[in-house]
Amino acid sequence: MTLLLTGFGLWGSETTNSSWETIRDLDPDLPENWSVRRRQLPVDWEQGPPTLRGLIDDSIGAVLCFGMCGGNQIRPEQLAANLNDRTRRDAREALPRSDHLVEDGPPAYQTALDTPTLTNELRSADLPTAESRDAGGFLCNAIFYTLMHERERRHASFPAGFIHLPHIGTEEGLSLEKLTKAARICVRHAITQPTSFLP
Repeated sequence: MTLLLTGFGLWGSETTNSSWETIRDLDPDLPENWSVRRRQLPVDWEQGPPTLRGLIDDSIGAVLCFGMCGGNQIRPEQLAANLNDRTRRDAREALPRSDHLVEDGPPAYQTALDTPTLTNELRSADLPTAESRDAGGFLCNAIFYTLMHERERRHASFPAGFIHLPHIGTEEGLSLEKLTKAARICVRHAITQPTSFLP
């Protein structure tokens, strides 16, 4: 079984991206029959979603996609919307071509993580965490929706979801040590989550 972890590259004036720095060298504690696959996704409307689709195959046992957010709270996301914010430019300064990620696709997908339980697990580890309804309208949402749509298209049942992480080391952010701790908790949650929960 494969655990797929993704984070994002740089865009705009950002000089580091906590989502990638957190997982780049992460060596999670996995069962014997599991392996980890880590990939950086481009902040690119045209390339980001297909890059993720190409990483999902029959070996996948769980997928956690991470993105970067403002503030100092870790945010497990609940809903992925079939919408693009057509005012948001990507790393190439390009805008999305359509209002929707998948024409005729469902308006939204629910996460395949038990976010209330995950939130409590993170808080119990003294990590500031708040459930978030959705991942916004930028590439974070695009990747989240692509993940859940591909899972549905494959009739798969693996745990999957999106978690926003604060910046690293800024006044409002969190240390890399704390973000790594959070990522390990998210991984443990995903690979041990009861299948009875999964939508």
